Amino acid sequence: MNVKLHVLFLILALLSVQNVFSADLGTCLARAESQGHRLDREEAVRNCFDKNKSLVKRDECFKQIRSNRSAQASETLKEDLKSVCFYETSSYSGINDCLLQSRRFRSSGDRDEAVFYCYQIFQDKLDKKQCLRVAENLIFASKREHLSQHCIEAGD
Repeated sequence: MNVKLHVLFLILALLSVQNVFSADLGTCLARAESQGHRLDREEAVRNCFDKNKSLVKRDECFKQIRSNRSAQASETLKEDLKSVCFYETSSYSGINDCLLQSRRFRSSGDRDEAVFYCYQIFQDKLDKKQCLRVAENLIFASKREHLSQHCIEAGD
């Protein structure tokens, strides 16, 4: 009975610690928004995401971007923060999950880079048809053709 109580206490403690970490990002961002100068605010927001990237889940990370005033006011900052969320907050369950998340990028270059990242992670698990489907997600024709050709050559 005593062991069960300890296990229950540990589970509750771990859950509360996880909530504290996501709250830390929110608290950090609130402080960052109080900076007087725009460049100082943007730098403070970047620092908050960098400091908390291993402590928050991907969906929470993207949610914080959507609700942050500085990120909404600057496309450059928003794309930088999306990179933190996409590349550094958690792993992907499969190629489809990764490709779906890559669509969050507005910049063609950033999006294609994310698609290549997805390919890189899952290339050993893809057959020729799946590989070609990944290539279809690329925006730039030259990159799409390059990966398609690689898929065809690797599949032969």
